[in-house]
Amino acid sequence: MGTLPNPATPLAQFYDSDIPLEPTQLRAGDSWNWIRQFLNYPSAIYTLSYILNSPTGRFVFPAGSITPDASGVAFLVQLSPTQTAPVVPGIYDFIAVLTDASATPPQQVTLALQSVNVLANIAGATGGVDTRSFIKKTLDTIEAAIAGNTRPDIQEYMINGRQIRKISPIELEKLRATYREAYKAEQRAAGMYTAPRGIGFRIRGSR
Repeated sequence: MGTLPNPATPLAQFYDSDIPLEPTQLRAGDSWNWIRQFLNYPSAIYTLSYILNSPTGRFVFPAGSITPDASGVAFLVQLSPTQTAPVVPGIYDFIAVLTDASATPPQQVTLALQSVNVLANIAGATGGVDTRSFIKKTLDTIEAAIAGNTRPDIQEYMINGRQIRKISPIELEKLRATYREAYKAEQRAAGMYTAPRGIGFRIRGSR
């Protein structure tokens, strides 16, 4: 689940659950829209804030982008492309902060929900955007190294803490096979076609 085909139509979410209820993948520069309900924190009483947090980045959802729905139970989340465009691509922790400012003293609870992968802003880019996953980027680098590419970005690339120029050709071939299978699995998980493995057979002639 992620950005919706029709950004004007929020996707209904229901109750607290062990499964992800926020999107697990979003794209910077697209509209972000969904409805979220926290069973013990109705929107008539609590306000909701979202924070995307990582060791190297942070994005706080803008003021006014999360509002209570008409029932006073759920929250409407609606961000415009302009609001999401500044988000730096990467993996973030999705954090919810629920606050009851009317209580004495004010009440606040912070919930770590799940991880979300924010993809690069393609529509707003002024040049080429590298949309490859880590697996595909590593596979491409291994194949370039095997082909003899000596560019510094290839030779200094790190795989499991080792520079690729220090990995023997035999090891590189083994790594290529491993990352090829991982990339095919990644494509299948994304619903992309991957060529089936060849199946050998013989046709026996009649006697």
